[in-house]
Amino acid sequence: MDLFIVESPSKIKKIKEILGDKDFDFGASVGHVAQLPLRDLGVDVSNGFKPSYELSERGREVINKLKRQAARCSRVILATDLDREGEAIAWHLKRYLDLKDGQYVRVVYNEITAPAIKAAIANARDIDMQMVAAQECRVVLDRLVGYPVSQALNKRSTMLLSAGRVQTVALLIIVKRELEIGNFSPTPHYALRTDYLTDQVKWSAYWDYRAFATALNINLNPDNSAADDEGESQEDPKQKSSKVIWTDQSMLNQIRQVLLSNPQFDVISTKSKINKRSAPPPLTTSLMQQAASTKLGFGSDETMSLAQKLYEAGMITYHRTDSKNLSDEAIEEIRAWISQYEVDKGISGLLPASPRHFDNGSNAQEAHEAIRPSHIKNLGNTITDPKQRALYELIWQRAVASQMSAAEYEGTSVRLRSHAMFNSVQLEFEAKGNVQKFAGWRTLIDDDGIEESASKAAAQSLPVINQGQSYQCEALDIEQHKTSQPPRYTEASLVAMLERKGVGRPSTYASIIKKIIVRKYVAIEKRKFLATPLGMEIIKSLEPTFSFVDVDYTSAMESQLDLIAKGQSKFGAVISSLWKDLSAELNMFANESAMFKSTGPTYTCHHCQSVLRRMQSKQKEGEFYWLCSNKESCGLSLPEINGRPPRINGDYGCKECGKPLIVRRTKDRVIRFRCSDKACGAGYAYNDGTPDFSQNLFSKTSDYKCPTCQANSKEGYLIRRIGKTSQKPFWACNTPNCPVMFPEIADPSSSEGKPNFDFKPLPTTSEHVCPGCQKGRLVPRHSTKWERDFWVCNDDKCKTFVGDINGAPDPNFKPQQTTSDHVCPRCYKGRLVKRHSTTHDKDFWVCNVKSCKTFISDANGQPDLSQDKSGPKCPLCAAVGHENYLALKKTGTGEYFHCQGLNCGQRVDSDGGQPDGKFMACLNDIGMRFKLVGTRECPDCKVGVMKVTKGSRGPFLACSNYPKCKRTENI
Repeated sequence: MDLFIVESPSKIKKIKEILGDKDFDFGASVGHVAQLPLRDLGVDVSNGFKPSYELSERGREVINKLKRQAARCSRVILATDLDREGEAIAWHLKRYLDLKDGQYVRVVYNEITAPAIKAAIANARDIDMQMVAAQECRVVLDRLVGYPVSQALNKRSTMLLSAGRVQTVALLIIVKRELEIGNFSPTPHYALRTDYLTDQVKWSAYWDYRAFATALNINLNPDNSAADDEGESQEDPKQKSSKVIWTDQSMLNQIRQVLLSNPQFDVISTKSKINKRSAPPPLTTSLMQQAASTKLGFGSDETMSLAQKLYEAGMITYHRTDSKNLSDEAIEEIRAWISQYEVDKGISGLLPASPRHFDNGSNAQEAHEAIRPSHIKNLGNTITDPKQRALYELIWQRAVASQMSAAEYEGTSVRLRSHAMFNSVQLEFEAKGNVQKFAGWRTLIDDDGIEESASKAAAQSLPVINQGQSYQCEALDIEQHKTSQPPRYTEASLVAMLERKGVGRPSTYASIIKKIIVRKYVAIEKRKFLATPLGMEIIKSLEPTFSFVDVDYTSAMESQLDLIAKGQSKFGAVISSLWKDLSAELNMFANESAMFKSTGPTYTCHHCQSVLRRMQSKQKEGEFYWLCSNKESCGLSLPEINGRPPRINGDYGCKECGKPLIVRRTKDRVIRFRCSDKACGAGYAYNDGTPDFSQNLFSKTSDYKCPTCQANSKEGYLIRRIGKTSQKPFWACNTPNCPVMFPEIADPSSSEGKPNFDFKPLPTTSEHVCPGCQKGRLVPRHSTKWERDFWVCNDDKCKTFVGDINGAPDPNFKPQQTTSDHVCPRCYKGRLVKRHSTTHDKDFWVCNVKSCKTFISDANGQPDLSQDKSGPKCPLCAAVGHENYLALKKTGTGEYFHCQGLNCGQRVDSDGGQPDGKFMACLNDIGMRFKLVGTRECPDCKVGVMKVTKGSRGPFLACSNYPKCKRTENI
């Protein structure tokens, strides 16, 4: 029997279906089993930079389990992932399982399918130590940079800060963009547009001021707008725009007046050209992250998690790849699908004569395929998770479209010359049109899903225009513009920049972005990254001294790792060169006297007056505490309250034993004063920096013994407590699982009060079975507000409420309906249940989901869900499977159509008694997006749905739960 070891336990089920369990046992490493130590450098710089690995706590458990499995098997198959990380994990497994040559083999596969798995076993090999060396070099590089630089940074700061070889450079890119935006001064500029109407076709032409400026020898200002929206810096001379702009508004007004006096124009030339736009390549890791961010709104971390699940389920090939090419077998399968698609749709020309191949670029690291479906014929209909399905469809569409023919457009350019002259020069205008002639790959997808706002070809359609014709313009307008500042990075454009600059690898982009977000070095506003003051200060502090805080340096280091993986460079040479420079830079940084500028207030220790430093909790992610910087003689540790240490007005001693009190956070996240002597264990309420000595919250004894415990020969004491909600005192037994409680009454001999032993606790059971759940028992209760007795079920999950008749539950009670066949038309999660109003003596229906407030009238014993179906269906509701109709509504100011769905609220303007066609087209496009994701639920409030709203700058998405929820998204 062979032991087949994979990385993720989720893969085992699928692989077991392929190989069976007769000849194979299966195990999982659950990621890395070994790591560098957390609390020291972990690299022996005096011994060839040898790393000191140790098993993690989880890794120790995994290795022990795998050893027991390996002892029962004749051979171990190391089937971890096929990238460098997977190769390193296989090497660690070999070491810690003490596997000798002949006892193991290494197998790699690109997809979890029967042919791929069996072929991998048939072509087993040894561990690739060059790939292991490259991964180990990356680990050592990251530790040599991150560990000492973070320590040096923290010595100059009151906050817990961190630096990293790659994360700091990613932060540098965002900070530089923020500085560019801050230094940018927009320049107003102008354009002159003429409008025409020919054969009922409206078209426009724009003044060519370059020709005019050349004729009159006028110098034009350069356009200082951002070069592109993909995040390319304006400081890069290769990316600087060659455009010029017209800034003289006064002269333009004069030109307009001259043209208005004689608005006649002659066509001096026409040009037409067929342009082709080739299909985008299949998705690589970075392209998948960009497309998922732009089209689906997924973050990089979420995208990688979803892709991992699809890979483990055998739906897609390996999702960590730089390659843009597909295997010959996959191309053959895709071309067969396209050929059948042409037959089914009655379309021709979609299949090119030969397969398409793509340039991988110089940074491509891995030799395996692009991301594609494992089986092209699988359209993903069996995927139940809507987000996984949306990502799968994106991968499927890109893989298939990559092998389709190019889309064709007819581009037309028309030049016109004015009859009127300005300064003895005739003015020339140009009209451009672009019409799609053949859809090609765009039959399958609209766009490549990556460009968010890149400039697109002019979309206007021009009528038939011949050279020599003369036209009179219908309108002549001046358009005012401003040069645009560099755009802030979105997650998609940041990933594109990291890949373009060679910073990190696609498989690491998600973790890089997550780190700088979690550590609050950047913030996200409207899906765009903003450098925080903290992030700006870190770069300001590190960049002048450290050479690794440079995009080109980091890119060169990634290239060195690639050379090591190919056997063209050595681990030691790369590491020693970096360490030599870094050591000198660390000494220089340590000798600088300037403290790191704090972005917030500074707090001091109330014991020794040293500075308190903010630290991140290792027990709970996202939680912080404050530690005294004077570790040797003080070392005070304090929990955090609202971003700062708790106020402490002095040193206090325990009321019980006199030992010093410390401030701690309890398990239920409440701040308390606690005795430093654990044997005492006293605790007092925290009252704005002062302990409340009126009550020992953790007292173990009192003057009052529990009567129930005494009756059962147990030693229990009644301890005074304060109710969390009521803030009223009561007395409860301190014996575990003893439910005895008494309210407090005044005690003349004490300021605290005493237990009211005359209090009779409410009964917890009875002989009456609950008619609602048929499991619990009805117990009596009394309403002091209504002075009325009633009965409730003693099962907390059951909400049955029964009236009282002569001290017993109402025998005629009928339990309320808890479900039905009617789905709630507002939340689509709950079911409508029937209720009766005794006040109005009417039946009505409500949703059985408590948070949903749906209320619907009754019509002949059924919920009244009737709609006016004379109008069209709402495209947004239809996209997520709900059948709601648009109905015409007339008001005093006009008329419009509105969706009759209770939780939709979509509104469409009326155009002659019909829904506005352009707006309906917009709704159809947005509906396709919702259909891909599988939901239109608002991600913020989870109550409303996203609808299309008209704004001054065009349509945008807004939550229907406004004003309670103010979520908006750009379209």
